[in-house]
Amino acid sequence: MSAIPSATVGVKINDWHEYINRFDAKNAEKCKAEVEKMIEEMEEDQDLLLYYQLISFRHDLMMDYLFPSDSSKKLETWEYLRKSEGTGQKLTKLLKYYDHLFRGMYEFRNGDYVAAINHYQKAEAKIARITDEIEKAEFYFKMAEVFYHMKQTHVSMYYVKMSYDKYKKHPTYKVNMIKCLFVIAGNYDDLNNHKKALVHLQIALEMAEEVGNELMQTFAYLNMGNSYNRLQSPMAIPLYHQAIKLAKKAGAKEIIQAYYDLSLIHFQNGEMIEGRDFFKKAVKEAEAFENEFYMKLLNVLKALFIDTANRQNVKNALYGLKTEKGYPYFEELASDVREAMMEQKALLEISKYPVKDTDVVRGSKVTDDNLNTVFYLDDALSARRLIGYGGILKDIHKELNLGDSEEGDLVKIEEDDDEVANGAFEVMAYWHPGIKNYIIN
Repeated sequence: MSAIPSATVGVKINDWHEYINRFDAKNAEKCKAEVEKMIEEMEEDQDLLLYYQLISFRHDLMMDYLFPSDSSKKLETWEYLRKSEGTGQKLTKLLKYYDHLFRGMYEFRNGDYVAAINHYQKAEAKIARITDEIEKAEFYFKMAEVFYHMKQTHVSMYYVKMSYDKYKKHPTYKVNMIKCLFVIAGNYDDLNNHKKALVHLQIALEMAEEVGNELMQTFAYLNMGNSYNRLQSPMAIPLYHQAIKLAKKAGAKEIIQAYYDLSLIHFQNGEMIEGRDFFKKAVKEAEAFENEFYMKLLNVLKALFIDTANRQNVKNALYGLKTEKGYPYFEELASDVREAMMEQKALLEISKYPVKDTDVVRGSKVTDDNLNTVFYLDDALSARRLIGYGGILKDIHKELNLGDSEEGDLVKIEEDDDEVANGAFEVMAYWHPGIKNYIIN
C-alpha cells in the first residue's frame, strides 16, 4: 500500500483548522480522528507533523474553552514544542508564525499577559505570510483580547475593530463576531461608557440566541450584569441569575464569576445573609472547577466581610491578587478594603461604651435586618480584647503604673503593644458569686 502524500494530509488539517475557528466541536473532533489515521499511513514530513502538533494544541484550547467541566478534555502543556526548543530544528516562517501564536495563546490562558503579548508581536511580524482572512481575524482578536486584559483600552479597540470587520464579511462566523462584541463592550466599560457597552452586549445576546449558543448567552448576561452593576442599577441582579441558569445548562465555569459578583454586591449592600449564601456557592463551584484564581478572590471576600476584616488577614488575602491577571480585581476591591478598615476602627471605638441590646437591634422580632446587624457586630468584635476598668480593677491598674485608663486610647489594633490589655492579663481578678466580690489571682 502506497503512503499518503503529506499534501493530502495538509489539506485535511486545514479543514480541521477551519472547524476549530468556527468552534464546531463535533466536526473538529471527527476531522481530528481522520487526520490522525491518515498520519499513520503518511509519507515522512517533519514540517507537516509539526503543523499537526500546532493545530492539535489549538484544538485542545478550543475544547477546554467549550467544555471546561469535562475532565477528559482538560488542556495539557504542549510538550512537543517545549522538548524541541534548543535542538536546532529549523522552522519555516509560516510555522514560526504558528509557533508564536500558540505559545501566546498558552501564556494568555495561564494569565501571563506580558509573555503572551511578546509571542503575539513576534507572530504579527510574520502575519504577511498568512493569506486566509479568517486566520488574520482570529489573530487580531487574540491581540485585542490580551490588550483588553492589560487595560490598554485603545490598543484593544484598534485590533478588535479589524477582527470584527473581517468576520462581518463571513456570516457563518457569528460566534467569533459575538466574542468581538464582548471585547468592545468590555473596553467601553473600562472607559466608563456603560450605556454604549450595553448596546453592544444586547446585539451579542440576540446573535447568541439566534444561533442557539448557550455558552455565549451566558457570557452576554454575565457581562450585561457587570455593566448594570457598574451603573449601580438593581437590573444587575436578575441578569446574574439568568447567567447562572444558563451556565448550569452549559456546564460553564463562568458560574463562579456570577456567584462571586452576587456575593460581593450583597456584602457591599450590608446584606450579610445573602452575601454568605452566594459566597458558599461560589466556593463550591471554584473547588469543583479547581479554579485557583477565584479561590484567591473569594479569600479576599472572606477576609473583608466574613472574618472581621482583620488588617493582616486582608493584607495576606490581597497579596494573592498581585499578578497581571489579579491586578484589575485588586484595584476594584481597594475601596472596599479602605471602607472595611474605617468601619472596623469605628466599631472598636464605640465598643468602649456600654450599650443596650435595643441600641443595636430594632424591635423584638427576628428580622433580616436584625440578624445582619448581630452577625456583623459578632464578626467585627470577635477575638477583640475590649476591657473597661472600674472598682478594684481601676485600683490595680493604677498600682501597675499603666497608661491613663480614662483618657488613654483603650482601642488598640496592634495587640502586642496594648499596654492596658496586657496589664489586665498579667493580674487577673475573678468575680466570686458567693461573696459577691472580686478575688485576685
